Amino acid sequence: MIEYSSISIKLPLKISVWKDIKESVWATFPQMQQLVTDYEMDDNPIIINIQTLLEGLVTKTVYVY
Repeated sequence: MIEYSSISIKLPLKISVWKDIKESVWATFPQMQQLVTDYEMDDNPIIINIQTLLEGLVTKTVYVY
């Protein structure tokens, strides 16, 4: 990641969770592919692993319907 050090402004990655007026709970996190595009990074296996990690954390933590 040293070669793409400008992405550090986006770190640490965050997961945002909130409840709307109808009492539905929502969770969102950055899509790593968008960061790859924004920062002109080549497809990097680390990025894929980070995306998988974020998806796994949200899926295991909240009920996804």
